Amino acid sequence: MSMTEGGERRGTDGPGARALPVIGTLAELWGYLREDYATHSTTLEVTALKPGFLAVAFYRIGVWANGRPWLPRAIIRRLLSVPVYFIRNCFGIALPASSRVGRRLKIVNQGGIVIHARARLGDDCVIRQGVTIGFAGSRGPGSVPVLGDRVEVGAGAIVAGAARIGDDVRIAANAVVMRDVPAGSIVAAPPVRIMAPPPRRAERAAGGG
Repeated sequence: MSMTEGGERRGTDGPGARALPVIGTLAELWGYLREDYATHSTTLEVTALKPGFLAVAFYRIGVWANGRPWLPRAIIRRLLSVPVYFIRNCFGIALPASSRVGRRLKIVNQGGIVIHARARLGDDCVIRQGVTIGFAGSRGPGSVPVLGDRVEVGAGAIVAGAARIGDDVRIAANAVVMRDVPAGSIVAAPPVRIMAPPPRRAERAAGGG
C-alpha cells in the first residue's frame, strides 16, 4: 500500500483498489469538496442543495472525521448523524463514511441508492437512481464490489458480491452484475421482450370464441 500525492492510500489488488482516502487537514477536505461541487454543478439549480452533492459532501466530512482523535471524532460523528440520516431517509442515498470512494463521485439523481459500507469506487464514477452496490450474502472480506475509475452505473442496476469492475466500464440500467467485468466493457441489461397483446373481449366474442 502506497501513498499518493493527494493523501490517498493506494492498494495493489486490481481496479478501484484505493483504500479509504486520508483527508488529514481542512485544506485537503476543502479541496475534495471543491472538486465534488464542480462535478455536480449545473446551470439549472443551486448545486449546494442538490441531494447528490450533499450526500458526497457529508461523506467527505465523515472521512475527515475518521482521522481525528477519538473525542473530536465522536463529537463530529454525533453532529453528522442528523444530516446523514436525513439524506438517507429523505433523499434515499446511503453512502457511509466507511466505504472507499475516489475523487469526483457524481450522484446524478436521488432515490434508492445504497452503497455498502465496505464497497470501493474509483475516481470519476457516476451513480444514478436505484443503484445498489453491496454484498450478495457472503460476509467475507472480499465479498463486496470494487469499481475502477470512470465507471458509470445506470438506473436500477445492481453490482453485488466480489465483482471487480474495470476502468471505463458502462453498466446499463437494470443490469445485475455479480462477476468480474474487464476494463472498457459495456454491460447490457436483459433485452426488452415485445409481445403481442391478448385479443380483446369484443374480438373474441365476434369470432365466436
